[in-house]
Amino acid sequence: PRSSFRSSSSSMRTSSQVTELDADPLATLPPTRDNVLLVLQHQQQLHQTSLSLPTHNLFQKETGERGRVTEAERERRRKGVLQKATNWLLAYRLSKAAWSVSVDLLAHEELTVSYFAAVTLHEKVVYQWDTLTPVEAPQMFQAIMSFFEKSIGGPLPLLHTLSLSVASMLLHVPESSTSEGDQGVTFTSFFAEVYRSFQLPVPPQVQYALLYVLKVLPEELSDSPLPLLTKKKLSRALSAQMPTTLKLFRHTLSSIPN
Repeated sequence: PRSSFRSSSSSMRTSSQVTELDADPLATLPPTRDNVLLVLQHQQQLHQTSLSLPTHNLFQKETGERGRVTEAERERRRKGVLQKATNWLLAYRLSKAAWSVSVDLLAHEELTVSYFAAVTLHEKVVYQWDTLTPVEAPQMFQAIMSFFEKSIGGPLPLLHTLSLSVASMLLHVPESSTSEGDQGVTFTSFFAEVYRSFQLPVPPQVQYALLYVLKVLPEELSDSPLPLLTKKKLSRALSAQMPTTLKLFRHTLSSIPN
């Protein structure tokens, strides 16, 4: 289904910033929430535009009247603007602002937007977690965990991507506190929390979601760019948890009706 990525502020800005998308320095747009929505909206429209459709408003500055350029030239220019939008989004993902903006966009009503935000956060957790300060890291951990819990029972693509982020975050806090003076979630304490959930009247979907994190954790560890010695240490810790984890999986499978 077509997504509109509507927001009151981005809708007001669209007409005034179309020329910025059309011009070369798209990168001059700062990585704000409204601009992410703006570029995502136009990127989607550019993907959906075919040669049989009227000239997209993004091309009006370059093409002028439709008859002045060939269809092939219009298509070439469409692809050019699409590439600029894609490049801007790639640059956004590398920016410091993408942490907070993406967390904010996780709550967006459009699944495509929230999924884009989740994918962005997963990439940043994997490759840029060490760019967060000791104060920012635990705050980001709690923010992503909160949305992971809220996504339980929701669209599977979003839950899956958030579970990858949770798993990857656990690899970055193996045994240390997530914040000074606060014994937060660590690699081993997360396993203890999962085991504890099966002893309490916790909704089954919560248990399934926690098990899902454990399911993707080995793959996240294998693909992680962490130093080899760190990965070996985490692998040993993960192996030590496997007997109990397998019992939980068997228990969960046996409780599913035939």
